[in-house]
Amino acid sequence: MNLPWSVWLLPKYDDQLRLKILIQKFSLCNPGSYFDAHVTLFGRVSTEPESFFSFISEEIKYQEIITLNTKSINRGRTPWKTLYLDFEENRFLNQLQKKITEPLKEIREYAFKPHLSLAYGQAYNQKYNYRHISLDKKIEFSSVALAYVPDKIQDWNIIKEFKFNVN
Repeated sequence: MNLPWSVWLLPKYDDQLRLKILIQKFSLCNPGSYFDAHVTLFGRVSTEPESFFSFISEEIKYQEIITLNTKSINRGRTPWKTLYLDFEENRFLNQLQKKITEPLKEIREYAFKPHLSLAYGQAYNQKYNYRHISLDKKIEFSSVALAYVPDKIQDWNIIKEFKFNVN
């Protein structure tokens, strides 16, 4: 049986560290729900991920860092958009998403709505006033990863990461 996997866009190391602190802060209401900061390019595929390794590697061979401008922190529908960062429209991100997920659209449809979740879960603990959090104006992304995403967040893990052409 194949575990479902997703294609993630991952922040650069420094941005990942800053986001990890926020994710841990907001995940306190859902113990065990820590996860890597990411933007899902395509979610929950149930085929063998290894068959996509060479394709993705080839597609990102010349990809440069993608910088996204943050707009705001928002609350949304639980459990998958409980608390998230919203981004300004970005044509480079949209081009990468289309290129990377072209072969996956035959498997199923996927509505791409770029965001970066800070908390998942059914109940959001109101003790944190997220509207007063100071956000980085820009977040840089430097790799794409395939990640197993079973139902339990604590079981999520990266299968393989593909680094961008960073000089």
